[in-house]
Amino acid sequence: MIVEVALEDWEKHVGKVAEAARELGVNEATIITWDAEGEEKVGNRRVTIVPLWKWLLQETTKNKP
Repeated sequence: MIVEVALEDWEKHVGKVAEAARELGVNEATIITWDAEGEEKVGNRRVTIVPLWKWLLQETTKNKP
């Protein structure tokens, strides 16, 4: 799992996390932002952009029994 935190200027991080995903052989990466949300495709890599509050809720609900 590749996770990048970018509270400002998250657009600059999309290429970097896509390159990291390529080097590590994974197809997905996540950028955690303050309030931006969406998805970008870089080549065949998917970069998900998610607000911090939503990411925290996802992680909390995944770990509940």
